Amino acid sequence: MKSADSVLAAIAGYVDTLSFVALFGLFTAHVTGNFVLIGAEATGFGQGVFMKVVAYVAILVGSWFERSVPFPIRV
Repeated sequence: MKSADSVLAAIAGYVDTLSFVALFGLFTAHVTGNFVLIGAEATGFGQGVFMKVVAYVAILVGSWFERSVPFPIRV
């Protein structure tokens, strides 16, 4: 089981790194990475904070929506 955990961690790291490069500095898997970059921008050491703030707001809206909508949704 430990080797499966290592493989999954490696894949997650690869996907996060690839998306960070492809999306010009936006973390897709880890919200804390975006928090760090927003903080760096606030202190004057970062660049391009707009997409990071949009991602943060999207997570907040998604969290609110998930809690406010009664599940299961029937179609």
